[in-house]
Amino acid sequence: MRWLGGLLVAAVVAAVGVHFLGDAFHTPPAFCPDDVGDDEPHSSSELDSRPPEGPVLYAVGEDGMHDMTSNFDSHLPPDFPYRPALICEYRTMSDEQIYVCFTSGGGEIPMVRTRYDYKVYGIPGKNPLGTFHSPGISLCDGGITTGSEIPTEPDYATVAERTAPLLR
Repeated sequence: MRWLGGLLVAAVVAAVGVHFLGDAFHTPPAFCPDDVGDDEPHSSSELDSRPPEGPVLYAVGEDGMHDMTSNFDSHLPPDFPYRPALICEYRTMSDEQIYVCFTSGGGEIPMVRTRYDYKVYGIPGKNPLGTFHSPGISLCDGGITTGSEIPTEPDYATVAERTAPLLR
């Protein structure tokens, strides 16, 4: 019976170890630094094995990285310099209410001022090409939200305009 208790303890220790160490060995989808203040990109990412043909944009947040390239692509002008690059997007929300979005039930949710910081890297090489920031734009999209406030949305037309000179 003592061996059963030892086996149970070993299983719990292994499960906890896999949970915490699994994140340490997880390959992120892009090599964006985890934080806007960090200048060192990840040493490896899924982009290393599948480099893009053109620019890609990843939003970096507490819950990981999300590919926002399709949102960005729809705002590219015809003369945009189409070459491999990684654009990392970081969102910082303030407490300042700038707008109110109305819910379908007649309620209101405040929209708060949001700043988006961008870091642009060349591919291959992960060489930094530049940084810039942009305020968000007010857009109540009518989607379902469970938050007590809504951030402004990224202005992808401005991001394309600010990124283009970095890729030439």
